[in-house]
Amino acid sequence: MKRGGQLSMCCRLCPRATALATSTSLRFASSSSSFSSNSASTAATPQRTAAPPPIIDASCNLYANHRPTSLFQKGLLAAGSALAAIINPERADMVATLGETTGPSALRALHARMAAHPVGLEILQTKPRITEDTLAFDRLLAMPEDTLGGAYARWMRGHEFTPDERPAVRFVDDAELAYVMQRYREVHDFWHVLTGVPTTVLGEIALKCEYIPWAKRSATNATFLMNFYYERRLGDNLAAIRDELRLEPWHGQ
Repeated sequence: MKRGGQLSMCCRLCPRATALATSTSLRFASSSSSFSSNSASTAATPQRTAAPPPIIDASCNLYANHRPTSLFQKGLLAAGSALAAIINPERADMVATLGETTGPSALRALHARMAAHPVGLEILQTKPRITEDTLAFDRLLAMPEDTLGGAYARWMRGHEFTPDERPAVRFVDDAELAYVMQRYREVHDFWHVLTGVPTTVLGEIALKCEYIPWAKRSATNATFLMNFYYERRLGDNLAAIRDELRLEPWHGQ
């Protein structure tokens, strides 16, 4: 079953772009080449002017699936994806595109908090991925239901979800920030398991009067969830991890 729109805890489509957008965490160095005359030649060869870079250049790709886009193109993508997501909140690809084209500042903040924490820094350095293969789902399903891995696998299977269906990041023009976005998407389902928040559209659950106070308490008290190495704690007791992360489970309807 195709994954529908999901609640964001904070929460594939365009032609190749004409240029890279400016990124604060990447610096591009330019190089020049000169042409000299042949020493055996009696006349100097005129110096050539380097041709401008092509408008569409595959070498601009910073990571797999990257689609470089200009600020103007990002604006069009943001507007189009926002409208599409409003019309059909189950368009997870539109929600993903909106996040990528409007979220550089938030991604930089997430990256900074991860880099300042030993576990977060290790995650940034090793860049683990969460997939069916890396998690060995059959092994997780054999774990007790009260473990993080057992609860996660059963929750995913119960909703007919798979981590492999998380869309690849495409429109973030910084490889490090693109990984932060990918990591955010891949650990998102662990957050549903830990908090008990259902996978409903934000507009549907935000209307529940008891949800907002719970969300405020959780955001204030909980440990920063991007600095947790979920893959290494799959066999640990779920309740104990909630206590460690200071997460209050959601008990609403």
